[in-house]
Amino acid sequence: MHTARAGPSWGGVDSALVSGVGGLRGDYGQLYRTQPNVRVCVDFLSRNIGQLALQVFERNDQTNGRDRNRDGGLAQLLAHPNPQCTPSRLIAGTVADLSIFGHAFWVKVGRPGARKALWRVPPPTISLEPSTFGPDHYTWTTDTATYDLRPQDVLHFRFYDPESEWASCSPLETLRRTLAEERAASDHRLALWRNGARIAGVIERPKESGQWSDPAREKFRQQWEEKYTGPARAGRVAILEDGMTWKQAAYSMADTEANKTRQLNIEEVARVYQIPLTNVGILEHATFSNVREQHKQLYQDCLAPITVQLEDEVNLGLLPEYHDPDRVYTEFNISEKLKGSFEEQARAIQVLVGGPVMTRNEGRSRLNLPHLDGGDELLMPMNTTTASAADQNPGDPASDPGATEKIAARVAEILSWRPQWLLPKAS
Repeated sequence: MHTARAGPSWGGVDSALVSGVGGLRGDYGQLYRTQPNVRVCVDFLSRNIGQLALQVFERNDQTNGRDRNRDGGLAQLLAHPNPQCTPSRLIAGTVADLSIFGHAFWVKVGRPGARKALWRVPPPTISLEPSTFGPDHYTWTTDTATYDLRPQDVLHFRFYDPESEWASCSPLETLRRTLAEERAASDHRLALWRNGARIAGVIERPKESGQWSDPAREKFRQQWEEKYTGPARAGRVAILEDGMTWKQAAYSMADTEANKTRQLNIEEVARVYQIPLTNVGILEHATFSNVREQHKQLYQDCLAPITVQLEDEVNLGLLPEYHDPDRVYTEFNISEKLKGSFEEQARAIQVLVGGPVMTRNEGRSRLNLPHLDGGDELLMPMNTTTASAADQNPGDPASDPGATEKIAARVAEILSWRPQWLLPKAS
């Protein structure tokens, strides 16, 4: 069985950061709860992919297109995973598990081809026993029982790991040092605000004041802290005894560049998760044009690899139980997020349909609309009629062989006409 590899301690919590599958007892979940930068990125990925519907399509040989399958067993299962879970919550939870643990698991309930439910299983509660060509079985441990699961009853999503096909390397493993630094900096900032508005300094006492007894020194320190330390007492005027002077002994809050350090940390986390910086609130170099381009980059370069991985796992482990994989497939509806506003879509479709580049039915299929009778003919750009109708138009020179001669004769007649007063008078 795969075993966890131990990692460092995170703020007193023994966080056995894991790269293997077995048990997943590492406290990656604690990092998600306590590290705001991690939560921002994980929630961003899971919520954006969770709102994309995982749809089932079947290839249509007659139209050379595809038809949406809504009534099949797989489509119904994905639309109603189980009585306590919605499709968006299933997908969002799966992406969150992948982003935190590097693993995600679905348990398939029921017999193949007639599954009753899909249950997302938290990765820390499941382990596997590997064999030469795949897992021998999975073990799911809950608060009340332990279940041995067959590989065909489990859908296993995972990221790449350089050491094992069935293990996975969590993004948090790569961010270990960055997160430890952020935690230390956070504890330091908290101590600064708890102890005072200014960072620690020293009070110098002149040599001629004589020896200070330990009780007197401790009493002075306690009185100083009671009067001048803590956020509520920030800005008070300190009164020193005769001959004493204050000397700053550390950097000021501004000198520590706390805000800059925090920004660098969230930038590092966003880069590991491959999220455009503007999408996590870093807008220093944002403009209207590059924000729109980064929105496209988000769904093409950031979310698309994850959605394709989910599609492939479902097509491999679940689709063959219901349909022929050569004709049916699943796909996330990313086009809904990339198609732009209604006005932009209307202009683009109008250009393509009236080009003529696409037929009306081809344009409608891009919008997932049903086909229309007679919509498979190209439109003429000049008069928005179909090409076949133009062939039947007798006034069209292209359809009347004698039209050119008639037009030429009419032009000559017009050019030869002269007003009556220009005609020569009769002698």
